[in-house]
Amino acid sequence: MRGVAVDVATKGVTANTIAYGYMNAGMLHDVPEPLLAEVKRGIPMDHFGRPEQIAEAIEYLIHSEYTTGQTLHINGGQWMP
Repeated sequence: MRGVAVDVATKGVTANTIAYGYMNAGMLHDVPEPLLAEVKRGIPMDHFGRPEQIAEAIEYLIHSEYTTGQTLHINGGQWMP
């Protein structure tokens, strides 16, 4: 994404990505509880995210004229680059 951001920056376009972790939605509801507990142990915040948190990040990026070439990690600290 950084390369794309550099290529389009002079055109007034921003380019970012969102890398999200386990959200309390969708297929997660079909996972057996023992496996969910094991996954949750790997998340420092000790809970799954809310889908609204992804929407909030998108909203931020839509309104941020000066954020470009970034990856927002929304995962409760499960993965930190």
